[in-house]
Amino acid sequence: MRSRIIVVLCVALAHAQPILAVEKDSTSQSLSGNDRAILGAIMGIAVENDAKFPHGLCRFRHQDGYTATLDDARAGRLDRLAEGTGSYLFEGNHGKYERVFPFNVLVANTTWVDANHLSSRLACCRVATNGKATIEENISAGRDGKTPVYGRGIYAGRNSFDSSLVFPIMLGCPVESRGDFIGGIRMMLAGSTQLKLVRLDPNAVREGRSLVQVIIARDKNLWEDWIDLERGGIAVYHKSTNYSGSWTEVFQDDIRLVPGHGWLPYTHTSRFSDQGRTWRTIVEQAEFDKPLPPGAFKLTLSEPDFLPDPITGVAYPKPQKVWDLDNLPSVGPSRPMATPRPKSKAEAGRPAAILPPMLGELTAPRYPMTTIFLVGAGVVAFGGAIVGRMRRGGDRGSVPSR
Repeated sequence: MRSRIIVVLCVALAHAQPILAVEKDSTSQSLSGNDRAILGAIMGIAVENDAKFPHGLCRFRHQDGYTATLDDARAGRLDRLAEGTGSYLFEGNHGKYERVFPFNVLVANTTWVDANHLSSRLACCRVATNGKATIEENISAGRDGKTPVYGRGIYAGRNSFDSSLVFPIMLGCPVESRGDFIGGIRMMLAGSTQLKLVRLDPNAVREGRSLVQVIIARDKNLWEDWIDLERGGIAVYHKSTNYSGSWTEVFQDDIRLVPGHGWLPYTHTSRFSDQGRTWRTIVEQAEFDKPLPPGAFKLTLSEPDFLPDPITGVAYPKPQKVWDLDNLPSVGPSRPMATPRPKSKAEAGRPAAILPPMLGELTAPRYPMTTIFLVGAGVVAFGGAIVGRMRRGGDRGSVPSR
């Protein structure tokens, strides 16, 4: 495999000057021929690896807690540990992802700030996309500690899906919507003036392995990746630092060659500067050979509910528990739903992310602390939760899974 990587890079540089680690002029936005050749080769290897997984069903454990060091995080030594389970299905433009926690764990990590506000550090969600629209259900603990509270909606596009996804690599996600290093390289090769290549070292070594180090900047934000070309172009280590000094570190461990497919990390660890907040995803089952069953991408809500058409905002006429984005009902008479609240001054003035957000690969947690505001018949979930109707379910000992 090493010889193949050398050949790939040699071909990429056949008409370019020899290159070692290069520190770039921070004022320059253009790529040299050497830069373009190497970045193109890296992207090609990574995209080729992902293409070897045309569909799949993965089940995992998700851990949320706090750690003192990255070594503690990688070893799973988490304080204030909350553990849930989840699954990820993908094929073509379709995807379905869920991450759920036992209801008693949600209760233990939820605080009602006042009569209309709650905060929780856990993100419990179900989400599905067909590439054109996304349906999402977020679940929190109700004030009484016995009944769940839901936020639901249907949205145009797949951005809501991609920003909810926490998985080792973005299998099944189109290159153009990716917010990891592949998305960054694609933007630079396409001539983006927002991104600058700060460092490119094809001879980097980390933990005894030969890697390629790539550092990209946007304004005062830095995005650093150490990429293993021998194992599918996977970024085994990532660190992003934003304008305020906050950072995210990501490590991919237990990287395996899946027979008949490509390379896949089975343990994904994200650690954030916010008190050492740590997320771990541990893949326990991964099936890439069996065809997915019919209806695999239908999303089953915890209970029937009205949802709005993503374009018009008008509710569909009947509450449904099972929603199929490929077969949505006809929109009924006008039944306006809650509308998104305007951005606050703080949000409006907040600098953009380095790239379109990919949770755990680029940005701090999408739900570092979710605060939900009740607004009339609707809800606005500040910190990443969706705009949708809030409903209380029956008394349950745990959040039901599909």
